[in-house]
Amino acid sequence: MSAAVRASDDGAGTPSLMETEAVRICRELIRIDSSNYGDGSGPGSAPPRST
Repeated sequence: MSAAVRASDDGAGTPSLMETEAVRICRELIRIDSSNYGDGSGPGSAPPRST
């Protein structure tokens, strides 16, 4: 395994840059409201397009 993908092994438990970035991305994804009310009125639901 190369140093670029290896988890930190400095013995101090300091997260690597990749681990820190992965945590940041996960936190952003968790914040996205994905509520589904079953009737299409949830956040992010686009109104129906007229044809």
